[in-house]
Amino acid sequence: MNSPGPVERQGANCPAASTNIRPWQIARAFFFPGWPGIVVYRNTNQLNDVDAAYIAGLIDGEGTVTLTRKHRNENRQLAVTVSNTDSDLLEYLLDTVGAGKITGKRTARTHHTPSFTYALYNRQALSLLQQVTPFLRTYKAERASRIHLRNPPAKPRGFRK
Repeated sequence: MNSPGPVERQGANCPAASTNIRPWQIARAFFFPGWPGIVVYRNTNQLNDVDAAYIAGLIDGEGTVTLTRKHRNENRQLAVTVSNTDSDLLEYLLDTVGAGKITGKRTARTHHTPSFTYALYNRQALSLLQQVTPFLRTYKAERASRIHLRNPPAKPRGFRK
């Protein structure tokens, strides 16, 4: 007697089928991206020289490269921010880089123009700085090069030596 062939599991073509990730976890992560459990980091896009030079000019003129804390007891984290009153410019920056966020700043007085800030932190900020550092012209170029020296490329997990 011929035994029946292996039964094909439903969803075997799904990349999560061979892992411990359940379909409901993927759905939850899709609909609620900030939900704890599955963390997906957005990588920065690879910039061409023209875009990298333009973004470097924005960082030189309107931006900051700094180490900051969000809360008192936290470690410092790398931050690259650009503030401007033109939200379309910051939207262009967000679309070109492919990561980060835009937040609105509070206005102190009613006659002040609303201002917005584009912010990028940690690995994403380091990735952006690696691409735009050759085009920076102010003291921010020195800050970026110091950050590169202190943060060599990370080794894969479990790598010894």
